[in-house]
Amino acid sequence: MNFWKNTYDGIFKDKDKIKNTFIDVASYFFNKGFKTKNHYEPSTKIVKHSINLPITYYDLCSQTKRKLRILLKNVKEPVFITICCKNDYPCLTRQYIDDDSIEHEIIIQMILDNADAEDDGDGDGEGECDGDGEGEAEKVQYTHSIHNNDTHIIDLHTAIDINIVEYLSGGVRKIRYVDDSIIDVPIEPFSTADIVIRDKGLCGGNLHIKVVFHNITLKKWKKISEKKRTRVIHLLTKMYP
Repeated sequence: MNFWKNTYDGIFKDKDKIKNTFIDVASYFFNKGFKTKNHYEPSTKIVKHSINLPITYYDLCSQTKRKLRILLKNVKEPVFITICCKNDYPCLTRQYIDDDSIEHEIIIQMILDNADAEDDGDGDGEGECDGDGEGEAEKVQYTHSIHNNDTHIIDLHTAIDINIVEYLSGGVRKIRYVDDSIIDVPIEPFSTADIVIRDKGLCGGNLHIKVVFHNITLKKWKKISEKKRTRVIHLLTKMYP
Protein backbone atom coordinates (compact mmCIF):
# COMPACT_ATOMS: atom_id res chain seq x y z
CA MET A 1 0.00 0.00 0.00
CA ASN A 2 2.83 2.39 0.82
CA PHE A 3 4.40 1.69 -2.60
CA TRP A 4 1.24 2.61 -4.54
CA LYS A 5 0.62 5.66 -2.30
CA ASN A 6 4.11 6.99 -2.90
CA THR A 7 3.80 6.36 -6.66
CA TYR A 8 0.44 8.20 -6.85
CA ASP A 9 1.71 11.17 -4.83
CA GLY A 10 4.88 11.35 -6.92
CA ILE A 11 3.01 11.50 -10.26
CA PHE A 12 0.36 14.05 -9.36
CA LYS A 13 2.81 16.40 -7.61
CA ASP A 14 4.70 16.75 -10.92
CA LYS A 15 2.30 18.75 -13.18
CA ASP A 16 4.65 18.75 -16.17
CA LYS A 17 4.90 14.98 -16.01
CA ILE A 18 1.09 14.70 -16.00
CA LYS A 19 0.81 17.05 -19.01
CA ASN A 20 3.40 15.14 -21.02
CA THR A 21 1.76 11.83 -20.19
CA PHE A 22 -1.62 12.91 -21.59
CA ILE A 23 0.02 14.38 -24.69
CA ASP A 24 1.83 11.10 -25.34
CA VAL A 25 -1.37 9.06 -24.92
CA ALA A 26 -3.37 11.37 -27.22
CA SER A 27 -0.67 11.29 -29.88
CA TYR A 28 -0.62 7.50 -29.78
CA PHE A 29 -4.36 7.16 -30.47
CA PHE A 30 -4.43 9.79 -33.22
CA ASN A 31 -1.49 8.12 -34.95
CA LYS A 32 -3.43 4.84 -34.83
CA GLY A 33 -6.03 6.22 -37.22
CA PHE A 34 -8.75 8.00 -35.29
CA LYS A 35 -11.39 9.17 -37.76
CA THR A 36 -13.33 12.41 -37.96
CA LYS A 37 -16.72 12.86 -36.32
CA ASN A 38 -18.48 12.13 -39.64
CA HIS A 39 -16.94 8.69 -39.65
CA TYR A 40 -18.57 7.76 -36.35
CA GLU A 41 -21.85 9.43 -37.19
CA PRO A 42 -22.45 8.29 -40.80
CA SER A 43 -25.36 9.54 -42.88
CA THR A 44 -28.65 7.72 -42.27
CA LYS A 45 -29.48 7.90 -46.00
CA ILE A 46 -29.86 4.46 -47.60
CA VAL A 47 -28.17 4.00 -50.96
CA LYS A 48 -30.48 2.08 -53.31
CA HIS A 49 -29.31 -0.15 -56.16
CA SER A 50 -31.72 -1.58 -58.78
CA ILE A 51 -30.58 -4.63 -60.71
CA ASN A 52 -32.37 -6.49 -63.54
CA LEU A 53 -31.73 -10.23 -63.50
CA PRO A 54 -32.66 -12.20 -66.65
CA ILE A 55 -34.15 -15.61 -65.77
CA THR A 56 -35.47 -18.57 -67.77
CA TYR A 57 -38.55 -20.78 -67.62
CA TYR A 58 -36.39 -23.43 -66.00
CA ASP A 59 -35.41 -21.03 -63.20
CA LEU A 60 -39.08 -20.56 -62.30
CA CYS A 61 -40.01 -24.23 -62.15
CA SER A 62 -37.01 -25.58 -60.22
CA GLN A 63 -35.60 -25.10 -56.74
CA THR A 64 -32.13 -24.46 -58.14
CA LYS A 65 -30.35 -21.62 -56.34
CA ARG A 66 -28.16 -19.05 -58.07
CA LYS A 67 -25.29 -17.26 -56.37
CA LEU A 68 -24.87 -13.68 -57.54
CA ARG A 69 -21.67 -11.67 -57.28
CA ILE A 70 -22.65 -8.01 -57.25
CA LEU A 71 -20.30 -5.04 -57.52
CA LEU A 72 -21.75 -1.88 -55.97
CA LYS A 73 -20.57 1.61 -56.81
CA ASN A 74 -18.07 3.00 -54.28
CA VAL A 75 -17.93 -0.34 -52.45
CA LYS A 76 -14.59 -2.15 -52.61
CA GLU A 77 -15.68 -5.70 -51.80
CA PRO A 78 -18.25 -7.60 -53.93
CA VAL A 79 -21.58 -8.57 -52.38
CA PHE A 80 -22.69 -12.20 -52.64
CA ILE A 81 -26.42 -12.99 -52.67
CA THR A 82 -28.04 -16.41 -53.04
CA ILE A 83 -31.40 -16.41 -54.79
CA CYS A 84 -34.03 -19.06 -55.59
CA CYS A 85 -35.99 -17.63 -58.51
CA LYS A 86 -39.02 -19.87 -57.98
CA ASN A 87 -39.47 -18.68 -54.38
CA ASP A 88 -38.32 -15.07 -54.73
CA TYR A 89 -39.93 -14.09 -58.07
CA PRO A 90 -40.52 -11.37 -59.18
CA CYS A 91 -38.42 -9.22 -56.86
CA LEU A 92 -35.88 -9.74 -54.08
CA THR A 93 -34.64 -7.01 -51.72
CA ARG A 94 -31.55 -7.30 -49.55
CA GLN A 95 -29.86 -4.87 -47.15
CA TYR A 96 -26.09 -4.58 -46.94
CA ILE A 97 -23.87 -2.44 -44.68
CA ASP A 98 -20.39 -1.74 -46.03
CA ASP A 99 -17.13 -1.20 -44.12
CA ASP A 100 -17.89 2.53 -43.78
CA SER A 101 -21.21 1.74 -42.03
CA ILE A 102 -23.20 2.92 -45.05
CA GLU A 103 -26.42 0.98 -45.60
CA HIS A 104 -27.28 -0.20 -49.10
CA GLU A 105 -30.62 -1.53 -50.33
CA ILE A 106 -30.20 -3.96 -53.23
CA ILE A 107 -33.34 -4.53 -55.32
CA ILE A 108 -33.14 -7.46 -57.74
CA GLN A 109 -35.92 -7.41 -60.33
CA MET A 110 -36.25 -10.72 -62.17
CA ILE A 111 -37.00 -10.42 -65.90
CA LEU A 112 -38.38 -13.50 -67.63
CA ASP A 113 -36.20 -13.66 -70.73
CA ASN A 114 -35.64 -17.22 -71.82
CA ALA A 115 -32.26 -17.79 -73.47
CA ASP A 116 -33.80 -19.65 -76.42
CA ALA A 117 -36.42 -16.99 -77.10
CA GLU A 118 -36.84 -15.57 -80.58
CA ASP A 119 -37.63 -11.85 -80.64
CA ASP A 120 -40.62 -11.33 -82.87
CA GLY A 121 -40.41 -7.57 -82.48
CA ASP A 122 -44.02 -7.06 -81.39
CA GLY A 123 -43.08 -5.86 -77.91
CA ASP A 124 -45.72 -7.91 -76.10
CA GLY A 125 -43.28 -9.35 -73.57
CA GLU A 126 -43.63 -12.96 -74.68
CA GLY A 127 -40.66 -15.31 -74.93
CA GLU A 128 -40.08 -18.73 -76.43
CA CYS A 129 -37.98 -21.75 -75.63
CA ASP A 130 -37.27 -25.07 -77.24
CA GLY A 131 -37.46 -28.47 -75.63
CA ASP A 132 -34.68 -30.87 -76.52
CA GLY A 133 -36.88 -33.91 -77.13
CA GLU A 134 -35.44 -37.35 -76.65
CA GLY A 135 -36.90 -40.70 -77.66
CA GLU A 136 -40.68 -40.46 -77.87
CA ALA A 137 -40.86 -36.98 -76.36
CA GLU A 138 -41.73 -34.32 -78.92
CA LYS A 139 -39.81 -31.08 -79.22
CA VAL A 140 -42.13 -28.10 -78.79
CA GLN A 141 -41.79 -24.34 -78.39
CA TYR A 142 -43.18 -22.44 -75.41
CA THR A 143 -44.36 -18.88 -75.01
CA HIS A 144 -45.66 -17.21 -71.87
CA SER A 145 -48.18 -14.60 -70.79
CA ILE A 146 -48.56 -12.95 -67.40
CA HIS A 147 -52.00 -13.86 -66.10
CA ASN A 148 -52.14 -11.15 -63.45
CA ASN A 149 -49.62 -8.40 -62.73
CA ASP A 150 -50.45 -8.41 -59.02
CA THR A 151 -50.22 -12.15 -58.36
CA HIS A 152 -47.56 -12.73 -61.06
CA ILE A 153 -49.25 -15.91 -62.28
CA ILE A 154 -47.69 -16.97 -65.59
CA ASP A 155 -49.41 -19.17 -68.19
CA LEU A 156 -47.35 -21.18 -70.65
CA HIS A 157 -48.48 -21.73 -74.23
CA THR A 158 -47.49 -24.27 -76.87
CA ALA A 159 -48.98 -26.13 -79.83
CA ILE A 160 -49.00 -29.70 -81.15
CA ASP A 161 -49.87 -31.01 -84.60
CA ILE A 162 -52.12 -34.03 -84.98
CA ASN A 163 -52.69 -36.13 -88.09
CA ILE A 164 -55.83 -37.77 -89.42
CA VAL A 165 -55.21 -40.98 -87.49
CA GLU A 166 -54.97 -39.13 -84.15
CA TYR A 167 -58.02 -37.07 -85.06
CA LEU A 168 -60.08 -40.20 -85.68
CA SER A 169 -58.80 -42.45 -82.91
CA GLY A 170 -57.25 -40.11 -80.34
CA GLY A 171 -54.19 -41.09 -78.36
CA VAL A 172 -51.48 -39.73 -76.06
CA ARG A 173 -48.67 -37.42 -77.12
CA LYS A 174 -45.49 -36.97 -75.09
CA ILE A 175 -43.88 -33.54 -75.02
CA ARG A 176 -40.74 -32.23 -73.33
CA TYR A 177 -41.52 -29.71 -70.58
CA VAL A 178 -39.37 -26.66 -69.73
CA ASP A 179 -37.78 -28.46 -66.76
CA ASP A 180 -36.72 -31.32 -69.07
CA SER A 181 -39.41 -33.69 -67.78
CA ILE A 182 -41.94 -35.43 -70.06
CA ILE A 183 -45.66 -34.62 -70.06
CA ASP A 184 -48.40 -36.89 -71.41
CA VAL A 185 -50.96 -34.96 -73.46
CA PRO A 186 -54.27 -36.81 -74.06
CA ILE A 187 -55.72 -36.40 -77.56
CA GLU A 188 -59.50 -36.76 -77.71
CA PRO A 189 -60.99 -38.29 -80.91
CA PHE A 190 -62.72 -35.85 -83.27
CA SER A 191 -61.56 -32.84 -81.30
CA THR A 192 -59.26 -29.93 -82.04
CA ALA A 193 -60.17 -28.01 -78.91
CA ASP A 194 -57.35 -26.44 -76.94
CA ILE A 195 -56.01 -28.53 -74.06
CA VAL A 196 -55.40 -26.97 -70.65
CA ILE A 197 -53.17 -28.71 -68.10
CA ARG A 198 -53.65 -27.00 -64.76
CA ASP A 199 -50.73 -25.95 -62.57
CA LYS A 200 -48.26 -26.68 -65.34
CA GLY A 201 -47.58 -23.03 -66.01
CA LEU A 202 -45.23 -20.96 -63.87
CA CYS A 203 -45.95 -19.53 -60.41
CA GLY A 204 -49.32 -21.31 -60.28
CA GLY A 205 -50.31 -20.75 -63.90
CA ASN A 206 -51.64 -23.28 -66.44
CA LEU A 207 -50.24 -24.83 -69.60
CA HIS A 208 -52.32 -24.12 -72.70
CA ILE A 209 -51.83 -26.45 -75.68
CA LYS A 210 -53.28 -25.54 -79.06
CA VAL A 211 -54.24 -28.56 -81.18
CA VAL A 212 -53.57 -28.08 -84.90
CA PHE A 213 -55.03 -30.63 -87.30
CA HIS A 214 -52.97 -31.40 -90.41
CA ASN A 215 -54.79 -33.26 -93.16
CA ILE A 216 -53.11 -35.92 -95.26
CA THR A 217 -50.72 -34.65 -97.93
CA LEU A 218 -50.40 -35.86 -101.50
CA LYS A 219 -46.91 -37.15 -100.77
CA LYS A 220 -48.15 -39.37 -97.94
CA TRP A 221 -51.26 -40.37 -99.88
CA LYS A 222 -49.06 -41.80 -102.63
CA LYS A 223 -47.15 -43.94 -100.15
CA ILE A 224 -49.89 -46.55 -100.40
CA SER A 225 -50.78 -48.43 -103.57
CA GLU A 226 -53.47 -47.28 -105.95
CA LYS A 227 -55.54 -50.33 -105.03
CA LYS A 228 -55.49 -49.34 -101.34
CA ARG A 229 -56.28 -45.73 -102.16
CA THR A 230 -59.34 -46.89 -104.11
CA ARG A 231 -60.45 -48.96 -101.15
CA VAL A 232 -60.04 -46.01 -98.73
CA ILE A 233 -62.08 -43.76 -101.02
CA HIS A 234 -64.74 -46.46 -101.26
CA LEU A 235 -64.97 -46.60 -97.48
CA LEU A 236 -65.18 -42.84 -97.19
CA THR A 237 -67.97 -42.59 -99.73
CA LYS A 238 -70.08 -44.81 -97.51
CA MET A 239 -69.85 -42.10 -94.85
CA TYR A 240 -71.29 -39.53 -97.26
CA PRO A 241 -74.17 -41.26 -99.07
